[in-house]
Amino acid sequence: MSDRIYSEEEVALLIRRAVELEAERSRSGSNGDQQGLTMQDLEKIAADSGIDPELMRHAADELQNDVSPRDIEDTTTVNKTEIVAEHWINGEVTPRILDNLITELNHRFGTSQEEIGWLNRLFDDYSGKALVNKTPTSADWKYYYEFEMYTTRALIQQRGNKLRIRVSKRQAWNMSWNSEGLNIFIALFSALLFTTIGGVLGFALLESPLMGGLGGLALTALFVPATIFFSKRKIERHKQEVTEIAENLVIQAKQMVKELNVQTGSESRTRNTDTGVIELDPDDKNTEANTDTSGRLRNHLRE
Repeated sequence: MSDRIYSEEEVALLIRRAVELEAERSRSGSNGDQQGLTMQDLEKIAADSGIDPELMRHAADELQNDVSPRDIEDTTTVNKTEIVAEHWINGEVTPRILDNLITELNHRFGTSQEEIGWLNRLFDDYSGKALVNKTPTSADWKYYYEFEMYTTRALIQQRGNKLRIRVSKRQAWNMSWNSEGLNIFIALFSALLFTTIGGVLGFALLESPLMGGLGGLALTALFVPATIFFSKRKIERHKQEVTEIAENLVIQAKQMVKELNVQTGSESRTRNTDTGVIELDPDDKNTEANTDTSGRLRNHLRE
């Protein structure tokens, strides 16, 4: 068995089982006080398995900072003229983060700033296009749907030590998302229209305008609830789109902030662990003193 070669999958299973056994032994040996392994334990296991302990620390960082949509609080609300979702995360805005988030938005909507031509500027028509206003610490991205019936806007900016991500969606002419007034108008208009048509048809076909009018009211009673149902579905669809865009930006931003922190931490550790080389002149007259000094320096460097 000692000469057997294990595959990568088998190695992963073996390490996982060894960790479970170690955890069980630790719990039984301490009457259940220790519920798991410390990072030092994991680093030792990694080193004994031929794995760089630094990778174990990176894996722990990824586990701690791993983000998925289910971990993000749903902040999307429907206001009078806009649907908006706003999130705040710890991190510092950099030009690279701004560019990557803008690229992500452009990819989602299938557009780019290079598509904007002189005709768009001449007629002030940006249907199917995105406009971007950037500063060193913020970006305001705005996408216009076909015929500019809707506008989606994403604001990314630094506020103190936090990164703010705000996504909103508006209708043309700032029409209200509140459809209660519209539903009342539709109900009244439908009742008037169907009752009139029903009365005319009832008189022409049955010589009874009353029966036709009642038929028109019955048709109104079916039409209005269906209209309200599809209106609510439409708003929910737009709300879900805003939620998905905001969550995706949050995931991307947290990932980039984490990568930046890891890179910064690695550079800091590299600077702190750099050791300079001290060369001693062999022709120095005070050879004995230099030998003593160099010995102390070497001991100091080892410490």
